[in-house]
Amino acid sequence: MTQDLTDMLVAVFATQTEDLEIEVKPVIFWRDILSGKQMMDARARALLMGSPLNRRMFEEAYQAERAALIERVANLPQAPYLRQAAAPARRQPIHIDGLSGLILEIQPLGDGWQIILDTSGLQLPVGVEVTLYDDLGRVWISGAVPRDGVLDDFWSLPDAPQDVVAQERAIGLRLDDLVLVPLTAIDGGQGDG
Repeated sequence: MTQDLTDMLVAVFATQTEDLEIEVKPVIFWRDILSGKQMMDARARALLMGSPLNRRMFEEAYQAERAALIERVANLPQAPYLRQAAAPARRQPIHIDGLSGLILEIQPLGDGWQIILDTSGLQLPVGVEVTLYDDLGRVWISGAVPRDGVLDDFWSLPDAPQDVVAQERAIGLRLDDLVLVPLTAIDGGQGDG
């Protein structure tokens, strides 16, 4: 049903002509929305639905914001390292810093582990799909970036997190399926615990 609705909307939008009475917002207006400086309110949604020119301005803003984000992340230093090593005998939290401004924490939670990825340092747009993965292709955590920039989930890999980190697995980051941070080995030598 959803695909039928999507197909119908695409068909309608493809044949839609511009109503000269609809205000056309500039690219900067849409960039402010995409960057979170302004909210996407009902008026902005109506402008997108009713105007091919506004959709074109939105697309330009989206491409500009995405290019700026990719450049910003690509130029950040990438040297993930352990801030505190986990000891197998004691279930200590694991902290990994240095991955393009991200902070990764793996915390004991009951009998399992919780993985927390703080992307707030990258100032990613809300809703961008982020995936942190390792050199074996295993996904550590993924999801749409919430307003606070922090994703969390249960550790789902078959190996315990301290074992995975001890193996000095290389980890990488994808944003909307674009590789932003290539696989980079975790340096276990800088732990402070």
